[in-house]
This record gives sequence, structure tokens and C-alpha cells, in this order.
Amino acid sequence: MNTHRIILGDCITGMKTLPDGCVQTIITSPPYYGLRDYDGGDAEIGGEETPDQYVQKMVEVFREARRILRDDGTLWLNLGDSYATTSGGMEQLRKMGGATPAYGKIKYAEGYKGA
Repeated sequence: MNTHRIILGDCITGMKTLPDGCVQTIITSPPYYGLRDYDGGDAEIGGEETPDQYVQKMVEVFREARRILRDDGTLWLNLGDSYATTSGGMEQLRKMGGATPAYGKIKYAEGYKGA
């Protein structure tokens, strides 16, 4: 039984190769909007022309992530706010829509600096 697998490539394309509900835990720190160029071409997340296009791309990513996540699975998301000078990274996440958190609750620690 193969329990560990690394898929190298575009995250959406990679997730589409997986069956529904097959992943227990997803840990991600997606590229921030307009912050870096990873030389990934036009499909590179974070290189969209507008913040709204970035959010739409993130919606696409997390809809696919939700599909492959088990019902009892967890998703850990590191999403800082590199666009505004005040806190707001979680507000962008709320705007994504389409994803329904387990048990109807979103738990997060905005501004958490670790132990």
C-alpha cells in the first residue's frame, strides 16, 4: 500500500489526478499576489494582473483541494497579507467562497508568530 506520494507540477493539474476524498491533510503556503516571480510562466499563481484574478485562481485551487480532502481531513493554510498594510489576509480567504469548512467553522490564528 502506497501511503506517501509527492506530485511535482501544477497544483490543480496534480490534484485532478487524485480521487475524491483521498487526502487526510493538506499543508500549503500559496504564492502571494504580485510578490515574486518564480519563472512559472502565465499559469503561475501570484502573477495575475489584478487581485480579483488572484482570488479567482485561489478559489479554483481550494475547490479542487476540498474535493480531494477526506471528510475528516484538515487543511493548514499559511496566507499572510502582502497586499495591504493592515491585517486582511483572512478577509481575502473569506471572499474566496465556494469552500465549506468542516462543521461550519473556520479556525485561524491571524498574526500568530509561533511559540
